[in-house]
Amino acid sequence: QWLPDELVFEPYGLSGDTQKALLARGHKLAKPRYLGDAAGIMLEEKTGVRLGATDPRRSDGLAVGY
Repeated sequence: QWLPDELVFEPYGLSGDTQKALLARGHKLAKPRYLGDAAGIMLEEKTGVRLGATDPRRSDGLAVGY
């Protein structure tokens, strides 16, 4: 990627060996962070029950609405 001048990646997205190899080649690595998350609500048509779920990678996620 061109900008920012660092490689942004998710935790566990690059192995330690890959990170070391990139650093040895002069690449800048950003601190790993989650880049996105998901939340969803499913409607069970027969019963009308709504089930919500959120991405388990974040502790503050919510599935709200509807």
